Amino acid sequence: MKKTKNYALVFLFGLILIFTNVLANSRNQIPFALDNASFSDQQGPSIVEIYYSINRGHFTWKKQKDGNFFGTYQITTTLYSDKKVIFSNEMELNDATNDTLSVKSNQKIPDQLMLRVSPGNYQLVVKVKDKYSEKSNTLQIPMEVRSFSSKSLDVSDIEIGSYAVKTKKENKFTKFGMYDIIPYAQREYSKKLSDVTIYAEIYNLTKLSGKANNYTYWFEVLSLDDEVVKTFEKKTIDTPGNYSIIIDKFNVADLKPGIYHSNLNVVDNNNGQKVSVREKIYFTGPIEELQTNELIAKMVRNRSKDELDSTFNNIKCLMSNKEIRMFKKSNLTGKQSFLIGFWERKDPNIKTPANEYRIMIEKRINYVIDKYSTSMTRGPLTDRGRTIIKYGKPDEIEKKPSTAGTCPYEIWQYYSIEGGVMFVFYDPNGFGDYELLHSSKRGERHDSNWENKIKNTVGGFDPF
Repeated sequence: MKKTKNYALVFLFGLILIFTNVLANSRNQIPFALDNASFSDQQGPSIVEIYYSINRGHFTWKKQKDGNFFGTYQITTTLYSDKKVIFSNEMELNDATNDTLSVKSNQKIPDQLMLRVSPGNYQLVVKVKDKYSEKSNTLQIPMEVRSFSSKSLDVSDIEIGSYAVKTKKENKFTKFGMYDIIPYAQREYSKKLSDVTIYAEIYNLTKLSGKANNYTYWFEVLSLDDEVVKTFEKKTIDTPGNYSIIIDKFNVADLKPGIYHSNLNVVDNNNGQKVSVREKIYFTGPIEELQTNELIAKMVRNRSKDELDSTFNNIKCLMSNKEIRMFKKSNLTGKQSFLIGFWERKDPNIKTPANEYRIMIEKRINYVIDKYSTSMTRGPLTDRGRTIIKYGKPDEIEKKPSTAGTCPYEIWQYYSIEGGVMFVFYDPNGFGDYELLHSSKRGERHDSNWENKIKNTVGGFDPF
């Protein structure tokens, strides 16, 4: 993190960026959240900041001689590379109150640790223990430490803060001796808590004589299928030097509960260089809308056999042949248990409150029901619907209407799968029910003669 007085301070409204939210709810565990961000030091190793958010309401308070109460959490932070310890640190987080009844269960205490680490992938393990009780909790998350360019435009990770203020006395949260960015590791926002402060650093900007010397940045919120949900206003900032910082305040009250991706895009207007940093973000609402594994299990247990069969038909394209046979041979209780286990196994991060995979698949199912249902077949049972449920929306669709020599057909392109794959769907009967004719995707239907079949099947009749 280069120490310089060159900076750009911008206050905007509109976005949440959430990287990791890990909470424990067990009675004997201390709920806390963990987050981290990488920054360039331009001297070799990257600078990593590890952020903690500790639940104040779980302190065991020890009464002091003066009548006040004192609590202490012992925090042990260990960083692993290939199962070998490369860093370990122990510190204490202290708190005091004169009235333990005034301490609310939702109050959080932020803390932060900074270290230099070589770029790479690590496992971050943090244990929090109450000094005066048996309460503790241990969290483990993957941590990617980025490398940064020393020549071309680049941008740091994004630190999520609860607020930013001008520094009165320099402390561990101070950036450049000027601003305190108080971390908000849990990254949980809602309509009631919808403002978020972010901090980011931009590296290797150009400043040329005779030029306007400015850069532009903006945010985009994307669905899990990379569809743009919201784009925020582009902001053009005067370039202070080859280095700049951004401190933004955003409001996201209009987002629907869910999980998103977000891109921070930066363009150096002197040379057109563009760089983006991508983060996963969360916006919570009523817990029922988040589809936790516990709530999914509750919903499945309340469904009838017909309802379970309908759900199965929607998602069987995601299952192996063995899983399909298991479901079909099961009774009502067995089918319920199978679907509960299926969603739990697919959950990409059991530490987060929501099952991100289930949310993504449900959105795809709803989309294909609206888009591809015909008078004869529901959208998820069509070949195009099945493809979207399994692979997401294509990057490009080329639609070919019927001609005197060919039936209608569509070519779908997926550029990020297996280096690029295509799907060809055709409508041999002219009723709008497109069938998969050919795909270059491994494991899908393949027909090297697909072009001739489109020509030889016109208007639903195969010529003699």
